[in-house]
Amino acid sequence: MSAPPILIVAGLRHSSVGRVAAVLAQRDDAVLMPELNLCMADTIGAWLLMVERSQDTLGHGLLRVIARQQHAEESRESIDAARNWLWRRSDRSTMSVLAELRQQFAPRRLVIPDLNLGWRPNYMHALAGFSHFQLLHVTRHPVLHCRELSRRLAQDYFIAPEWRDFCDNPGGVLDPQIAWYRVHQSLRAQFASMADDYLHLRLEDLLAAVEAQRKHIWQALNWPALPNEKRPGEIESPFLQPGCEAAVGGMENEIMREPRLIQEPRRDPPLNTRADWRTDKRTLSREVQTLAQQLGYSAQAQV
Repeated sequence: MSAPPILIVAGLRHSSVGRVAAVLAQRDDAVLMPELNLCMADTIGAWLLMVERSQDTLGHGLLRVIARQQHAEESRESIDAARNWLWRRSDRSTMSVLAELRQQFAPRRLVIPDLNLGWRPNYMHALAGFSHFQLLHVTRHPVLHCRELSRRLAQDYFIAPEWRDFCDNPGGVLDPQIAWYRVHQSLRAQFASMADDYLHLRLEDLLAAVEAQRKHIWQALNWPALPNEKRPGEIESPFLQPGCEAAVGGMENEIMREPRLIQEPRRDPPLNTRADWRTDKRTLSREVQTLAQQLGYSAQAQV
């Protein structure tokens, strides 16, 4: 029997992608992975060069997985061994390593959060060529999400151009709705045609009824019902804590601090709400409002 498909949980940063993945992986036939970021390069050699030149923790998740799988622990020595294991496969495609992990963990299915997939066409094309995956596309209401993103971005020392609007200001105006539109439009355009293997999830729906929505998602993805299913709050995974000093990351810091999804009522503001994170106080762009409605958000306030 072949290994079951991998579930990729994709979305924009600060949309609780890691938490959603953790809640869905609380089954005996599933295992939560950290962010692997394998779609960001064509070959393992190129991937290793990319992550070693990065000041981020992009490669920590995959290194931690291999260290645990090969050596049953995370230490500086096992992380170095995992890196060497990857270098020996430097001429192989990144998707072949993903397929190898899928087989190694079979019959359990892998649940992998991904915050980078929607940013570049080549990332999505790489995954589209991998035949054994399902994709859960997570969105948050654009008004609420952009407010939070703008507040968090204002604390950063460097803000990438993807988060700025250069239309009326040569220096750019901080506006996360551009990134919100870009990522969600790209994911929807690339994967929505996958029929039963693509599912869109509004985070607000999950937060309003975590256990019921979790069962709905499993059913929609054709995951069989299991006896003694774990409660949504019973989240256990070594990747929800920082790793050793050689590979600390693998998930967003906020997920590591608090992996649980806290149930809360759904209160959607109207889509024509002013974008109060902008100095000019414009409303959401028409493109964002249109996409939001296509994703199931109401133009009117929803309580």
